[in-house]
Amino acid sequence: MFESESLGPPSDANTLERMLGRTASLLQARGCGVLLWDEDKGQLSAMAPFSGLSEDQLRELDFPVAGAALAPVVQHDRHVLLHQLEDGASDVERFRALGMQNALGVPLALERRDEANDVVERQVMGVCCAFDKRYGNQFDQEDARLLAMMARQVSAVLVTSRLYWNAVEARRRLYATVESMAVGLIAISPTGTITQINSAARRALGIEDQGWIGRSYEDVVPNDELREVIKKARQGEQDETPDGKPREVKLVCASAAARRSASSVSRASRSSPRTARRWVGWWCWRT
Repeated sequence: MFESESLGPPSDANTLERMLGRTASLLQARGCGVLLWDEDKGQLSAMAPFSGLSEDQLRELDFPVAGAALAPVVQHDRHVLLHQLEDGASDVERFRALGMQNALGVPLALERRDEANDVVERQVMGVCCAFDKRYGNQFDQEDARLLAMMARQVSAVLVTSRLYWNAVEARRRLYATVESMAVGLIAISPTGTITQINSAARRALGIEDQGWIGRSYEDVVPNDELREVIKKARQGEQDETPDGKPREVKLVCASAAARRSASSVSRASRSSPRTARRWVGWWCWRT
């Protein structure tokens, strides 16, 4: 007899996982997955499940679109072939840290078609990404066409899936929580680029509401003392006040997954500087 659980329909996660795994096999790639685009924040974030990557590895794939090698995928709706991951783009550094050798990204889009099946409206919502072509080969234009075809199937599954809408809602709640906090918050990537500055921090530092995502904190933060605090914290050093007491500004461990709520930020602040340096850094203070 069949087990009772096998008689039920597959879950959204299982369906998507099998589809991504099949796509990776067709491309002879080590893995394949989805990066969701938050257009308002200018951020790309990996969504689970992601074939070939663990949940811990997924937390590293959260980066600003500005300056990313995959930026043309969402900004210009075209595929990108990354043959050698050698430049200093924010996403390339993340890929290299995960041991990736090459990558391919195509637009993940919502399409509306007319009665003749012609596309009359198209909205890019992210990137369908494959990485590490096997046997020492590189991805080519034929791989891009195949992945684009599979991306249409993936998008069809996502828009009817709780996974996608839950992820979108979670990101919306997180942004609203961080933006409304009474404390000033700055999030800085391991490469030193800014991924978030909430309204309290912008007011305190006189920073514009836009134009800072993806830029170096050294170019955005106008306060010399705060820049020095951030520099020391990124190096794992403890900064002190003139009377020798630890300064209230803290570096806390806050990955994409850990930033789901203010309590996550509070919990993470207990991490050691050495551990924190592996994640996105949050600097916070009361205004």
